[in-house]
Amino acid sequence: MQATPPRAEASATTPRLLRLAAALDHVGLGRSAWLDLVREGKAPKPVKIGRASAWVESELAAWLNERIRASRGPR
Repeated sequence: MQATPPRAEASATTPRLLRLAAALDHVGLGRSAWLDLVREGKAPKPVKIGRASAWVESELAAWLNERIRASRGPR
């Protein structure tokens, strides 16, 4: 019996894609509110994978950080 090779870990440079449910959980918004922001160009656009859409996790994190900075104003 052959040993199964260890599963390759994602490197720090490999982007992680989040489907809609995970993206909503990440940003803390509801479906309609989030998709409205995306349509208006106020939130990151999804990546199309066939018929599916997914968001790049690092882009969501950057968007959230910018929203936090904007809400707190200059320090």
